[in-house]
Amino acid sequence: MLKIAVINGYNHWSHSLPNEYWVKILSGIHDIVSAEGLPLACLDLGDLAGRAWSASPFAGFIGAIPSSHAALGAEWARARKRVPCVSIMSCEDGDRVAYVGPDEALAMREIADHLAREGHASCFFAALSAERFSAARRASFLRFAGEKKIAAEALDYAPLYGKVRDRAPDEAARELLKMALRRRPRAIVFDSDFFASRFQRAAIAGGMRVPEDFALVGMNDAPEHPLKVPLSTIRHDGAMIGREAARLLLARLRGEPTRPRVLVASSLIIRRSSLGRSLLGGSPAQFREFVQAQIREHFAFPETLRLLPQTLAMTPATFSRRFKEAFGAGFVSHVNRHRIAQAAHLLASTDDSILTIALGTGFNSHTHFMTFFRREKGCTPSEFRAKRGLRWKKSLDRDGKELVAGRHERD
Repeated sequence: MLKIAVINGYNHWSHSLPNEYWVKILSGIHDIVSAEGLPLACLDLGDLAGRAWSASPFAGFIGAIPSSHAALGAEWARARKRVPCVSIMSCEDGDRVAYVGPDEALAMREIADHLAREGHASCFFAALSAERFSAARRASFLRFAGEKKIAAEALDYAPLYGKVRDRAPDEAARELLKMALRRRPRAIVFDSDFFASRFQRAAIAGGMRVPEDFALVGMNDAPEHPLKVPLSTIRHDGAMIGREAARLLLARLRGEPTRPRVLVASSLIIRRSSLGRSLLGGSPAQFREFVQAQIREHFAFPETLRLLPQTLAMTPATFSRRFKEAFGAGFVSHVNRHRIAQAAHLLASTDDSILTIALGTGFNSHTHFMTFFRREKGCTPSEFRAKRGLRWKKSLDRDGKELVAGRHERD
């Protein structure tokens, strides 16, 4: 029987790979491997640091190996020569290594687009990590910011770890605040929520306002709590990354044709910290555009939508009034109609179960979904599917370039 191991080369507290994110990756890997009836071993930094490890008990590995750790990187390179391996998070050798991870370029484009829409004309990109994916984020963001005519500058605080060690995050936040007060960028994008959280605390303690003085965007959707101002961030789909990594490794173990890279789309979670023009709702047209974009992006996440009034610094009553003026309907009714439209599309184009579709479109129960679906469509989901007929289409990358998982078309 095949034995597969997952290796986490990051410390459990690492801001580059937060524990919550890693747990989601592991759950995705487990879903696929357990469905195949295969055993799965989990190794971490404590199992590997300071001694060589043997690849012999395992047929293949999935590894999150930090590019900044030379010793682990060397062991990982030796393992790749012996058995099939898939890298996640850090792709150290480009296209020569099987890799699954977030589509960093797509995420940075979404941030640049958002900052441009909010009217932020100048920006810092602040990095605290020495990992290669942090450098990839920086390069992509600077490129897309330039396309949007945003004056952007990169600042690297990773070397502070070699000088002040554990004090580096707070020292970096203080140095960045001094720089920001001198240069006055309208926004700051961080390579992690960890760094963004430390900076927000330092800025507010120094009498600055977020987002009025500095708009902030983080990464990984793992802020340090509590934060006075909810942090806009990139939410990576850890479960999807895990599932795609497991599928890729199993395909390689079976000798099936595979693509070297699978990139998984992430979501920009817009909260109050990055707003400009949309703060307090903006004009009626801006309010409608912003809220509709949030519904399209986050209809499957009820908690995110519930926080929209707080994001816009409105009372629930004010938000409800402005929403009805802009859309001619109540917020809950409008969101549920959008969810039903998405569910109908999935019923007609996939073979997913009705319960899976209900939960995946933001309904918290099968009964709730059935009630709204019948009200909107005049039939049950099963009847709708039978009338439409199953039209399952699987998209293929015909030109042989990178396969992108998890993307969906917007209305």
